[in-house]
Amino acid sequence: MVVYILKSSACLAIFLLFYKLLLEQESIHRFKRYFLLGAITISFVIPTVVFTDIVYTELPPSLNSYSADYSLEEFHIPIEPSIDYTYRIISFLYFIGVLFFSFKFFKNLIHLKKTIQQNPKYKINSIINVLLSSLIVPHTFFNYIFLNKQKYEANEIPIAVLIHEETHARQKHSIDILVMEILQIAFWFNPLIYLFKKSIKLNHEFLADNAVLNQGLEKSDYQNILLAFSSNATEPQLANAITYSSIKKRFTVMKKRTSKKSILLRSFLVLPLAVLLLFGFSERKLVENQKTNPIVNETAFLLEHIEIRIDGEGSLFLKDKKISNLQKLEEGLLNFNQNLSKEQREQKVSAVIKVAANTPKKLIEDVDRILVAYGVATIDILGPEPAYTGILIETVTKQSQTEKYNSLARKYNAIPIEKRVIPLQDLKVLETIYRKLNTTERQYAQPFPECLPKNKQDGATRQQMKEYDVLAKKYNNMLEKRGNIRILESDVDRLEYLYSLMSEKQRNDAEPFPDFPEPPPVPQAPESPNEREVASRMIKRIIEEQDPYDVGHNISLMKEPSLPQPPKQGFYLKDKEKLSKAEQAKMEQQEKLLQVEETKLKKQERSLEKQEQAMRLEEVKLRKQEEKAMEQEVEMREKEMNLLVPTPPAPPTPTSPLDYAIEMAKKGATFYYEGKKITSDKAIELLKKNRELNMESRRKNGNTLIKITKEPVTRN
Repeated sequence: MVVYILKSSACLAIFLLFYKLLLEQESIHRFKRYFLLGAITISFVIPTVVFTDIVYTELPPSLNSYSADYSLEEFHIPIEPSIDYTYRIISFLYFIGVLFFSFKFFKNLIHLKKTIQQNPKYKINSIINVLLSSLIVPHTFFNYIFLNKQKYEANEIPIAVLIHEETHARQKHSIDILVMEILQIAFWFNPLIYLFKKSIKLNHEFLADNAVLNQGLEKSDYQNILLAFSSNATEPQLANAITYSSIKKRFTVMKKRTSKKSILLRSFLVLPLAVLLLFGFSERKLVENQKTNPIVNETAFLLEHIEIRIDGEGSLFLKDKKISNLQKLEEGLLNFNQNLSKEQREQKVSAVIKVAANTPKKLIEDVDRILVAYGVATIDILGPEPAYTGILIETVTKQSQTEKYNSLARKYNAIPIEKRVIPLQDLKVLETIYRKLNTTERQYAQPFPECLPKNKQDGATRQQMKEYDVLAKKYNNMLEKRGNIRILESDVDRLEYLYSLMSEKQRNDAEPFPDFPEPPPVPQAPESPNEREVASRMIKRIIEEQDPYDVGHNISLMKEPSLPQPPKQGFYLKDKEKLSKAEQAKMEQQEKLLQVEETKLKKQERSLEKQEQAMRLEEVKLRKQEEKAMEQEVEMREKEMNLLVPTPPAPPTPTSPLDYAIEMAKKGATFYYEGKKITSDKAIELLKKNRELNMESRRKNGNTLIKITKEPVTRN
């Protein structure tokens, strides 16, 4: 209501300013009368006009699907509304004013009625003269003219005054005054109503004066009569009377004559003014409608999220409505989304199965199978997670995904590969599910629907040609100098790739391909000593130095794959009884030698481990040196590229929302905050107070619409 009052007041003020500056002093009184009445009417109508712009948008697939968390429930505590005492006080004061001005209005009407009834009247044609004994200024209410009885009977009232008052009666000026009095009751707090009422009454006097002068009376004589009959007494509220306060303006207007050209020009200016106010103070609503298919019937409404609940007793519920069996569930699902095909349902519709702790596994699988046959994008199974729920969900989900993959693959495999075009969304689904299938599942599933590769690039682009010329020129210059050059394998690969993209004409115009020398052979890595070979040589040397009597035992040692071990204790004691003391002493000595050799082998193993560790450290060191050299080469190459290709200028600093709003306000953009139209100053003030507000700009019918909102903005 406050916005309506402000807008209507602004329109009233602009119309009144236009009237005061361009029309009031002009002698087009009849046009001015209708202008003032029309301006008031238009000022109260314009704020109620609503221009609706309908924008058809399509939400992305991610917004078409519904997701909800069924594990939590929100409980809202009712909050008692607070009492707005400010609104009550303002409303009380407004109704007090309405009662006061209503009382005053009806009091004046009753007073006029009594005056007419209690005094003598003389009717001349349609005009009724009411004669009063009191000294009054002549005034008119509808076709009643109130005159002093003594002056009227003595013929002391000039004929000009009577013509003046008769003009008020014949032109029904009282209707204008009654309309303003009623508006004054409703908008008693608005000073512009009083200013309009004053201008309307003054224009009534202009009309009456003009009617008198058209009878042939001299202006000077008529002005003297007006001065004689004018009074400083209080002007009647509901009547037209001759008053002293308006005499000066009336004399000025009497002398002025307006040309026809000026009349036409000033009259035609009213139309663009009204149009500007209409577009400036009317309301605009931007309605965003989703493009959806028409609904088939009342029962086949769109339902993008299907909820099926199964309790512990195995009872089925679809949208909290109990279903007797699985067949009824299939029939119930067919009532939803009848205007969508199965492929469309598999992209838009989601489903959730809410189960109890003791829900039978077979029943859940049957419900899942029915949903897959119906066509849904996702199926979630929610519940208290009994012992088998985790396995069940995984099994059911895997079955659903496999069936969905087979359905899509079968659909696109039926299309010849030359005409096969798979939408990106379906291709992502196929690739995602196919990656999760193991080798056995892929054998039993439908083959992946391949598409023909896109045509190869027809020649290299300008940027690729420029890159090739820079690299080729660099290496051609190096090869001409015949010095030590360093050729990067990545550069060679890049040159070969770019050269392969070129057409024959581009190859002839480009730099010649560098004649790179053959790369040197890769040096063979030094062979590390084999521990097994070292151990074999040591054993062989020991065997050669042994006594021939010990060959049998040593042969058994040679057959062992690892280092030689001493003979088992039982075998050794058995042979020892058969040998002489000299032979026994010799065997003991030989055992000691074996122990010494074993110790040497262990030392050699440790030495080899240290050498291997040193070689690893050296390899790491060489690798770091190579990486450092590579980095230096990259830096050198970047410096060369910077010399050849100028550095692009830095991107311009993005304009802040506040600066953009100020700029668009200067260009006359229309601002909306949370769907309601606001002024540009209000929009700038909101953006200054809250930097977190989001802003969206659109162009509509040559006008820029800027929406300011707290919610995130999606561009459709």
